[in-house]
Amino acid sequence: MRRALLKSIGMVYLAGGVLLLAVLAGCELLDPNPGPPGITAPTPNGSDTTVNPGVASDTIPATVERGSTLYLQYCARCHGDSVQGTLIWPASLKGHLAIHDIVRSGRRAMPSFPNLSDSAIASIQLYLSSFKVDVTGKTGQELFKAYCASCHGDSATGTTIFAGSLQGHDTIANVVRNGKGDMKPVDIPDSVIAKIQEYLLSFNVDVTKLTGRQFYARECARCHGADGEGTTRGYEIRNPVTGYATYVVRSGRPGSPFANAMPSYTTSQLSDTQLGEILDWLHSATHPTDGKSLYGRFCLNCHGSNARGGPVGKNIKNELGDINEKVRSGEGGTTYSNRRKYMPSWSTTQLSNQEVNAIAAYIRTL
Repeated sequence: MRRALLKSIGMVYLAGGVLLLAVLAGCELLDPNPGPPGITAPTPNGSDTTVNPGVASDTIPATVERGSTLYLQYCARCHGDSVQGTLIWPASLKGHLAIHDIVRSGRRAMPSFPNLSDSAIASIQLYLSSFKVDVTGKTGQELFKAYCASCHGDSATGTTIFAGSLQGHDTIANVVRNGKGDMKPVDIPDSVIAKIQEYLLSFNVDVTKLTGRQFYARECARCHGADGEGTTRGYEIRNPVTGYATYVVRSGRPGSPFANAMPSYTTSQLSDTQLGEILDWLHSATHPTDGKSLYGRFCLNCHGSNARGGPVGKNIKNELGDINEKVRSGEGGTTYSNRRKYMPSWSTTQLSNQEVNAIAAYIRTL
């Protein structure tokens, strides 16, 4: 029994050591500037010079060879020495284009590399582009996994990177060609796009038979987030005003301040029952408890992060004396198509006096 106990203790220490190593490795993997401080590369006059790739004055021409060196230095630990992917980012990057903005600014779990020069990033791009991906004989499903699954999931049902299902969608060509939102254009042959499109249509989704939540996960989450929390493509929409939300869904809205306009949905595309289920679910979202988060939930979409304008151009920083009256009465009525101004009204059950006061207190700190 004693031997078994000692063995168990040893296993605990071993597991702890493995966990510690994993944590340390993870910290290193998120280091945006791994590797040595500089590389040696040929200059236009034929001599060699050691340069830091992050120096803004870097004028070294972009080459595949330089890109290979920089890739191993900055990218391989997450994407694999042979660009094949790893457990951290399982998808291959072979042949991928339009990496500049992602490398420069980062995206979600990937850190930004603001100090890498444009020439350095262009070199990495040339290196990735040098891999000629053989698409001959590959099925639409295989091509989808190669080009799309890292963001959209192996079965096109969405991921934490891009919520929303692509199953059954029939308009991918323009998005693939031109990009959309924070998705960059993907330079792949028309024949590849056609096969991927055929794969997505093979799911044959009947949206009329979806529940409201299923419809939201398919159509709405891609812009508004899996729980309505908002993304770079669309507003936060938790705790909506039913009348106005219904109007926007049925009428659509311009793209500003986002790159993409919201389409309108007719009752044949989204039934009143489905829409009601979606709004009821969004209404059930638990309210935040602090003034800043409450402002973000109920005010920021219209008045901006500093309460001095935002999309509606209305400065409320200096109009807090009657904030309770404004919140309760609203402005502009409910004939949404004819209004020139609009402010929704919230009852005390939708937004309590205490919550309104917390919002006002937060605005005063801005």
